[in-house]
Amino acid sequence: MENFDVVLREVKAELTKRGMQHSSLVFNKLAERYKPSFKVASKAEQEEILQKLKGYQATSGLNISFDWEASLS
Repeated sequence: MENFDVVLREVKAELTKRGMQHSSLVFNKLAERYKPSFKVASKAEQEEILQKLKGYQATSGLNISFDWEASLS
């Protein structure tokens, strides 16, 4: 699994170029990046990925609902 902090920085840097780093698009981009590894991960690894993504969502300041499981499958 890729280092979450590195992936998050890369996604935010990409979105910053377009002035969208504070939009919900960051969730979509994170799901897009993790989808391939999520599909082949063990249940424990999938749970770890979900916890990291949900943890980021809780601290991001974006108060929107996002279905990580659906986005990753």
